[in-house]
Amino acid sequence: MASADRKEAQQEIGEGDVQTWPYEADDGDHFETSKEAYEDVAPLLRFAARSQARAGGWAKQGAEARLRIYDPYFCSGRARVLLTDLGFPNVSHRRRDFYKDIADGTVPRFDVLLTNPPYSGDHKERLLQFVLDRQRLAADSAGDPAAGVPFMLLLPSWTVGKAFFRSFLRDLG
Repeated sequence: MASADRKEAQQEIGEGDVQTWPYEADDGDHFETSKEAYEDVAPLLRFAARSQARAGGWAKQGAEARLRIYDPYFCSGRARVLLTDLGFPNVSHRRRDFYKDIADGTVPRFDVLLTNPPYSGDHKERLLQFVLDRQRLAADSAGDPAAGVPFMLLLPSWTVGKAFFRSFLRDLG
């Protein structure tokens, strides 16, 4: 990983200003995804990058650097630093109001959604609805019901027992 990419990622964290957010934040939601968790998904990200390169007729070399990863839930910005360290420097992870971005149509373009949403409130439900909406949009755009945008969500294990998650899986299929 290039030190310039890591330095840029660290600068975007906004060191010394991590306690202010442009949205309501619950103190219990500010837990960072571990480096080990990102290491676990790195092979899947590499696969997504190389699949995208193959589909686009691009060289596989450098595919990881071109892969646009989006993590809409900002805590301290560490996610971008860790992903950059793993060879994925093209990460959109900023201190922005995700729901306002959805409403305003300003969600950045991305190839993979990778996030650890806040566990409080209705964040999980709203994220799953966003995923469904994006999957439908991708399928409609491609004219292929099987088309979609890769996503990886770190959710608590108890989520699978919730009605909203079962509904998400049903609607996704």
